[in-house]
Amino acid sequence: MIEEIKLLQEEFELMEKEKEVNLMNSLPLIQNIALKLKNIRNDLLNSDKPKEEIFRIYYPSMVASIVLQNMKDRLSEAKIMHDNPIIALNSLNVIPSLKVISDYLEKGETRTDFVRLTTNLQNSAISNDLFKINQERLKEGDNVLRSIVSDIKSIE
Repeated sequence: MIEEIKLLQEEFELMEKEKEVNLMNSLPLIQNIALKLKNIRNDLLNSDKPKEEIFRIYYPSMVASIVLQNMKDRLSEAKIMHDNPIIALNSLNVIPSLKVISDYLEKGETRTDFVRLTTNLQNSAISNDLFKINQERLKEGDNVLRSIVSDIKSIE
């Protein structure tokens, strides 16, 4: 996943330089990364890992997926919305935090600073207009997170 994010960064750098959005290369990269994040979440939910560990991985994965969906949406509409090359610059601002989260998720380690890492990504995405949440997707993710937190609280 981290290699695909590096390729995506190169695509955004090229878009910014050429002042032209390239959907042919960028959208498949975003979709592949998003699919890997979804697989991580699905594998977690079907695992026997402790709920605390699931939460520490599920939450950053969900936030990263929201950011990627926003990138995809803005890229798809860039020419119509005259968001070119702004979307490339905004995405380049978010990529470093996305790399940190992806590295964390690929290693499969649970870190105690996962909230800080996730908050950094979310704040970067918000300030670059890459964190608008689809209400249906939010409800789905929120229900999963509530269930995990509820299970954690019942253990205590």
